[in-house]
Amino acid sequence: MTCRRLIAALIILPLLLSVDRGHASDYPNQSVRIINPFTAGGSLDTTGRLLANQLQEKWGKPVIVESRPGASTTIGIAAVANSAPNGYTLGLATNLFAMSAVRMKKLPYDAKKDIAAISLLVETPFMLVVRAGSEATTLNKLVELARRSPGQLNYASIGNGSSPHIAGELFKRAANIDLVHVPYKGSRPRAPRIAWGNHDNDVRQCTRCRSIFRGGYFGRNGNYGQG
Repeated sequence: MTCRRLIAALIILPLLLSVDRGHASDYPNQSVRIINPFTAGGSLDTTGRLLANQLQEKWGKPVIVESRPGASTTIGIAAVANSAPNGYTLGLATNLFAMSAVRMKKLPYDAKKDIAAISLLVETPFMLVVRAGSEATTLNKLVELARRSPGQLNYASIGNGSSPHIAGELFKRAANIDLVHVPYKGSRPRAPRIAWGNHDNDVRQCTRCRSIFRGGYFGRNGNYGQG
């Protein structure tokens, strides 16, 4: 199965309304902050901190990662959009940035006018995993089990409107099955529930799978992608 890239992390900044070219050569001359629109400890937070370490080493100035989670990342993105357009506030964004502009009627920022993308940082596929000991040891068996017991199986994600949530709903529609979505406020609150066996399935980034496989909490089922 070929992995489809379902999540991408971008580094963004407020759209620069004016640039003082006289000061461009000494940028940065003070600390820079990177806003993470998810909870601390997640994969995007890790990406941000790796980037911050490299930039701090290159620039010789402090680079601080600040978490501003909530509202499908719009709180964090709004903090970037509303900051001074001087390059000292950067932000991290995923494909939720694009999805929010489509599915939310009113946003606290204009995605086209208030935000400028700098660079693509990382891409990662999602993986569908099942609870250890489940009879659904393959994707086909999971679909069969879900069809026999509609509405009886659930899957966890990092929150309503998140990329794993959208991926899970697309899978439900494609397979014509009924799974109950259980949202959490980020990766960290979800982790102990997974360890305790509270969920039948989980949709997560492949980068977040190693620990649960090592712990024996879940087994691989399949990557989201085109067969």
